[in-house]
Amino acid sequence: MHDPLTGLANRRLLVEYLDRFLARAGRAGSQVAVLFIDLDHFKIVNDARGHTAGDAMLVELSQRLRQLTRYSDVLARFGGDEFVLLCEDMESETAHQLADRISAAMDDPFLIDGEEIFSKVSIGIALSETDDTAESLIRKADTAMYAVKDHHRRNSVEFDELMQQKVSERMDTESQLRAAMQRDELRLRFQPIISLDTGRPAGFEALVRWQHPERGLLSLTDFLPVAHASGLIVDIDLWVLEHAMRQLREWEMNHPTLRRPTVAVNLSTRHLNDRSFITHTQELLAQTGIDADQLHFEITEVEEIADLDLAIEHMNEAAELGCASASMTSGLTTPPCATCTDCRCRL
Repeated sequence: MHDPLTGLANRRLLVEYLDRFLARAGRAGSQVAVLFIDLDHFKIVNDARGHTAGDAMLVELSQRLRQLTRYSDVLARFGGDEFVLLCEDMESETAHQLADRISAAMDDPFLIDGEEIFSKVSIGIALSETDDTAESLIRKADTAMYAVKDHHRRNSVEFDELMQQKVSERMDTESQLRAAMQRDELRLRFQPIISLDTGRPAGFEALVRWQHPERGLLSLTDFLPVAHASGLIVDIDLWVLEHAMRQLREWEMNHPTLRRPTVAVNLSTRHLNDRSFITHTQELLAQTGIDADQLHFEITEVEEIADLDLAIEHMNEAAELGCASASMTSGLTTPPCATCTDCRCRL
């Protein structure tokens, strides 16, 4: 009934308490507040410092949370880096004040093995309604927590029905996107890069579109959040890379006036952490016969790089192949980073 690491209630005990709280709230006409608390970027700590350091961080977080709870509250470790706080007879304003105190408690760094680690939490708040069950109320708080992560504007958000609608729409979009890749509904559009000296195309930027059977041609912004959240962005990147390189080779063969054109491919930061990235690029260069310096990678800046060392290693390897890289925000190839003399990562 208790989590062996933190000593807090586990998920089973949490649900039992919440069932009791909801029954009492129904009789008294009061509300139960559920705060779903998630430690941001915890996976990075685990990967970089090891699971022992991660466990120590979770124990310290549980201690900080305990200090902020009332005697009647129930604090539980829901799983992984997720904690749930149950509060009887609590209204919306008080729940938000509690969430603010929890967020403020994260201002102090975690001292793990003599090293200071800074982190924040995302908090979803849900207030019970007459027809809520323990499962539905926890799900609402969980949905609100993910809304915080999606927007990165506030540390806490209270659930509303619009959030549930967006979650349902996201699930539908993800399912349709997976099917779209199997049905070959992705399309490439090419934006020409014109040489000001000759007035001719010097290269192209490959832009992915989705030919949705009902909604028509969708731009990447219409499905990028779902692609990232689901992990499908890696498969989409690979599809774009392969089809863009093959199209470039076809143009070279059929249009002699195109002199060694380049093709720029957007690459998500998640793809930079994929260990097959360089191998796959090498295989495509060999298959298509285009030169490596004709291939440019534009790094999309939409999420944090989970493993910076691995990303730099991969970009160094791409540079050694002869590929160029560019920032999505500037569109210009950047020089080696200023922090090291031998780095060729161009990040």
